[in-house]
Formats: sequence, structure tokens, C-alpha cells
Amino acid sequence: MWAWGAAKPTPCLAKLARPVVLSGFNITEPKGKVVMHISTKEKGLIGNSTIDNFVLKPGQNLLPMNAIVDTALALGNVGKQGMVNMIIVGHTAVYNGVHLPYYESVLQSHTLTLAVNLQSLLGSI
Repeated sequence: MWAWGAAKPTPCLAKLARPVVLSGFNITEPKGKVVMHISTKEKGLIGNSTIDNFVLKPGQNLLPMNAIVDTALALGNVGKQGMVNMIIVGHTAVYNGVHLPYYESVLQSHTLTLAVNLQSLLGSI
């Protein structure tokens, strides 16, 4: 019996009567990247959000999203209750460096508006 995956054939020291366990390994393969623009009605574009390693699967997709927002611009839109209406619209969808126009057109055609308590959010940092 020879060890699996060895550069040179190497005798395997496990007895034939005992199970031989080969350890598993994880191959991390980068998937897609989705970028969305974040804006306000008053100031326009104030930042973007990114979902790295995006894989769309049937059912509910809960994915971590990173956002970069110009807080000075966002604070200029704070209402009386400390709320800012942020408008999020899809911008790009890329897989292995190639733009996916069919996904991009769908992302760009849907607008999500979120009322964010920016004062509370910044106060917790």
C-alpha cells in the first residue's frame, strides 16, 4: 500500500486491518463580487457597499456586506430624529474578472431605500 498524494511512492505504515484516514482539505475559490452604490436624495452618491465571494443560491441568501460611506456627506442629511434615508442601487456584478451584464441590469433596476439612524449608529462606534 502506498501513501496517497506523495511525490514519490512511500510505504504506508497503517496496518491493512485498520482504516486509513486521509485528512480533508478546503480549497477556497473566489466567487463573484457585487458592488452597490449608496446615495441620498440631497447629496447624491455618498459611498458603496460590496459583497465579496457572492454565490446566488435558491432560497434566502444572507451574505456579509462591507460598506464605505462618507460620513460627513451622510451627516448633512440627518433629519430631526437622526434618520438618513439611504438609497442603495446595484452597480456591478463580476465573476472571475468578467462583468455579468444580465445580473447588472437586474441589480440596477431595483432600488432599496433604508431609513438609518445614523446618529445612533455613529454613537455606538
